Amino acid sequence: MPRRAIPRSFCTNGSWLGCSKSRGISGERFGPAKRPLLHWTRSAWNFAPDIPGSTLTDTEPAQTEPGNALLCGLSESVQGFPALPGVRREIEKVRAVTGDAEVLLDRKFTTDNLRSVFRDRGCSLALMATHGVFRGSARETFLVTYDGRLYMNQLEELIRLGKYREKQVDILFLSACQTALGDERAALGLGGLAVRTGVRSAIATLWPVDDRATSEIVTRFCVNLKAGSSKAEALQNARKKLMDTPGYSHPAYWAPFLLIGSRL
Repeated sequence: MPRRAIPRSFCTNGSWLGCSKSRGISGERFGPAKRPLLHWTRSAWNFAPDIPGSTLTDTEPAQTEPGNALLCGLSESVQGFPALPGVRREIEKVRAVTGDAEVLLDRKFTTDNLRSVFRDRGCSLALMATHGVFRGSARETFLVTYDGRLYMNQLEELIRLGKYREKQVDILFLSACQTALGDERAALGLGGLAVRTGVRSAIATLWPVDDRATSEIVTRFCVNLKAGSSKAEALQNARKKLMDTPGYSHPAYWAPFLLIGSRL
């Protein structure tokens, strides 16, 4: 990997390497395309973006219980965006692992319903399986909901509802298209925003992802968390599991998932 790809790096516990990027993550597929597969699967790569409100001081891995989950997604075609047929299966599989979860699927996946959940119930794990469009400004960057678009500033408002009521979101999993890919102003897209607004960590994708592969990654990630793995270990092992699955060994399927934040 060229040194310019990672300006600063640090090793927190000897098992994974976290990287602080001062100007966001570029669209270059710097991961598996530039190193042998063995190198990339033996290490868990995670990022702490240099954005207002984020720090690198809280690096001790935290145990996360995925039981209190919010599972949101769109399987239907809305607003000109194509259907994501794997989303329904993804949410069903994750719900089987997490147990008691609030599900907002298709018609129920609205901004008002999201606001109610964040305000009244809260969650430790929030999954949003939908399309994401990330451009140069907060007013143009959004996740697709059934009834419209959830813009970055709106998501910030929702996340803060739970934070101020001591119902902080521990993990935000953005199971969408190109959720971390953006220019300097996008600042790691919604993944970076989530960390800045108080979510401890977020998982985003660096390029468009296959929804069937995503379903396997998300489910295995939750299984690993429930078994006591740290977030970094849970994602790393989920990648390995998918890589060993027939038809999904290519890095395009398992490499784009990026863990951002602290206490990984």
